[in-house]
Amino acid sequence: MPHTRMRCTADINGRVKLNVNPGKLHVVVTGGAGFIGSHAALALLEAGHTVTVLDNLSRGNLGALAVLASLHPPASFKFLHTDLGDQESVQRRLIHAEPKVDLVMHFAAIGAKFSLG
Repeated sequence: MPHTRMRCTADINGRVKLNVNPGKLHVVVTGGAGFIGSHAALALLEAGHTVTVLDNLSRGNLGALAVLASLHPPASFKFLHTDLGDQESVQRRLIHAEPKVDLVMHFAAIGAKFSLG
C-alpha cells in the first residue's frame, strides 16, 4: 500500500485547512487516554486509520484505552505510556514509529488545580 501524504494549506484569513489524500494514515494522539483524546482516537480508528496513543496517565483513563484496544486489533491501535516532558523518549517513539507517523493530534495537557473557596 503506498504511503499517504497530506497537504496543509492556509486560506486568506490565516486559518489552516487540512487536505487529506484518501487512504490510511498513522495518527499519533497525545493525551489519548483523556476524554477528548480517546474520542478522537475512536473516530480515527473507526475511519480505518492506525492510531498510537501517547499518554502518561496522570489524568487519563486506562479504561478508555482498554475499550479502544478491545474494539480494534493491535495492528491498528497501540498505547505507549510516555511522559511528553521527556523529549528524548518522545522523539525516539516518533522517529522509530512503524508505520511512519503522518499526523500528530495533541490533546495532552497538565491539569490545573484551583479552588473557588
